[in-house]
Amino acid sequence: MYLNLLYKSIKNDPEVSSERRMAMVKRFVQVLVSGGTGATEFVVGGLYLLGEVCRSFKLSTESSVMRWI
Repeated sequence: MYLNLLYKSIKNDPEVSSERRMAMVKRFVQVLVSGGTGATEFVVGGLYLLGEVCRSFKLSTESSVMRWI
């Protein structure tokens, strides 16, 4: 999976509503929890990507993202 492509698609989502963005993040978290492809590097990279997404949208742990997860 190309994490950079996923990050760009989440960040540049033209949808005004964040429903689709949150759905992508939720599905990605499900993939990470299941172990992804089995590679530790993928899981660590995915967690880093989620941190960048939260930082770029100024989301905190108490925000609606955590409610989706």
